[in-house]
Amino acid sequence: MADEGRTGEDAAREAQQLLVGLRDLRERTVALRRRLPEVPAAMTELAEPYTPAADLAVALEGLALDLGPLIERLETAAAVTPERLRREWRRARRPLPAGDLPGRQGRGLDLQRFSEAARRAIYDDVVRSRFQPPASARTVDDFELQVVYLFGRWLVLYRKLWDAAEPAAASAQELLVVGLNERREPVYHAV
Repeated sequence: MADEGRTGEDAAREAQQLLVGLRDLRERTVALRRRLPEVPAAMTELAEPYTPAADLAVALEGLALDLGPLIERLETAAAVTPERLRREWRRARRPLPAGDLPGRQGRGLDLQRFSEAARRAIYDDVVRSRFQPPASARTVDDFELQVVYLFGRWLVLYRKLWDAAEPAAASAQELLVVGLNERREPVYHAV
């Protein structure tokens, strides 16, 4: 058990070093992007081919945006306590109340057609599985969560928000296609 504790402490120290490196990488990425010219609208509209500088600018923007949630996730994991993990474990093990997903049709959720009950069930499930416990003071409304039925598919769309003080503070969106697992409960596949 003593080795396990030491290994955990070593991993926590190494995670902190990784965080420093990732933050530095994000800052360097943003600084390099700022040195490049803006990508002309003609290129983004495909009226002209991309130049190497424009392609690099787009890649750097994507890298800076992708690093934000990775850093945030590692910060959260590095700061977690055994007490918090135990609370979350207990909460996850509690059985769901009967009728918890109002769109369920006896043996599961019906995704074959639109119904407000199914839309609400998916919305509630996404809030429960992706936004609770809240990681910040933001509400679900701040993320502009939408659940839509389009062309025979249920889709979930929301904004990924970062702290405005961070260099890569631009918003990006997450698009999920809703499916069912073997128990006919909703599962989400990123697009």
